[in-house]
Amino acid sequence: MLTRRSRWRAAAFVVLLLAGLPLLAAEKPDFLTANIDPSVHPGDDFFQYGNGTWLKRNPIPPTESTWGVGEVVRDQLYAALRAIHERAAESQAPAGSDDQKIGDFWRTAMDVEKARKLGIAPLRREFARVDAVKNLQQALDAAFVMQTLGTDPFFAVSVDQDRKESNVISIYAWQGGLGSGVLKDAFRSVFRIDRSSCKPPFRQDFQFF
Repeated sequence: MLTRRSRWRAAAFVVLLLAGLPLLAAEKPDFLTANIDPSVHPGDDFFQYGNGTWLKRNPIPPTESTWGVGEVVRDQLYAALRAIHERAAESQAPAGSDDQKIGDFWRTAMDVEKARKLGIAPLRREFARVDAVKNLQQALDAAFVMQTLGTDPFFAVSVDQDRKESNVISIYAWQGGLGSGVLKDAFRSVFRIDRSSCKPPFRQDFQFF
């Protein structure tokens, strides 16, 4: 059996709940509605209806051939990354800290004069790796090392939104290339040497060499 105090507490809870119902029922504003152009009938041009106001606010810059949300986000990201790098480069960060590494990376990347003096010297080790390729296994080893440099020989890999489930991030792999002419020539000579010992369909796959 409820006591008098319990009944008062229950009544107070009901009053508070009823008072808050309008707030719970109120829908959150949809930020996408700010992009809608109500002057266009959706049955006439749904794209213009849904995006017209955004397009008016975001004209294509004279320096760009195309423009969209992706480019806007890209520029915002670049601006944020630049601010992070410049702040790290100007700081007196402790050795081994993330800021010290970021600052060193930024200063190195922005040192145009040093880059001109060095020329292709920093790449000579990679060229030597390609020149040393004499068989198929070495070609594959060189290709996988170059994957870490972003040259994508044979195949490329990326992480992106899943094509079927938008709330899932998936790994994608697709056909890559052979990169520079130097790398292509090295691999061409390798497959010419090893092709006779390869059995179909592998040998047929590399007939374009």
